Amino acid sequence: ARYNDSSLIHGYQAPSDNRFAVLLAFNSNTLEQTAIHALSVVAFCVVVPEFLFSLAVAQVCAFLIGRVLFFVGYRRSPLHRFLGFVVSYYPALAAIVAACAYSIIAAWSFPAR
Repeated sequence: ARYNDSSLIHGYQAPSDNRFAVLLAFNSNTLEQTAIHALSVVAFCVVVPEFLFSLAVAQVCAFLIGRVLFFVGYRRSPLHRFLGFVVSYYPALAAIVAACAYSIIAAWSFPAR
């Protein structure tokens, strides 16, 4: 019974009003995704060459579109939030991978003396 409590699964005490629960879950997820997104954009822009900065702009646009899709999908059903999550999360993941790859390439290209 202890591990089946919904507050452990959702991370907060589930409110009784469904509209409030949707907004709370959306805001909580958006805060978490914004932190990941912001760090990925900064890491990407610090490491990659300047001509690739337009990809960071595309990532920001994808994030905003993804958050709108996430909200619309979540209001219909929590199962419909998948598209919005994918559109906002995977570009951030790709930016982190690209930043790591460029860091490794730069380290191999310019070895320490």
